[in-house]
Amino acid sequence: MKSNEKKISQSTGTPLTVAIRQITISEMQAELAISRPTAQRLLDQKIIPFIRVGRCVRIPQSGIIEFIQKGGERDLGNLVANEVVEVAK
Repeated sequence: MKSNEKKISQSTGTPLTVAIRQITISEMQAELAISRPTAQRLLDQKIIPFIRVGRCVRIPQSGIIEFIQKGGERDLGNLVANEVVEVAK
């Protein structure tokens, strides 16, 4: 089983293997329409889960979906507001 796959059991008890799509920071930026620094802050503050493979960062797409479903716009608003305050200082 590859690292990006997850086993799920059917009702018959037979395990299924389902691939979990992982995206890069650039792809996350495009999906959320945010800047690279904002994307990095979301990861640094552990708001969106990620996996580090060597020096590469991969974000499970399910983490992006959960972020949006939990009202991610509110978190983005807080991050952007903090950026503006830091720049103004």
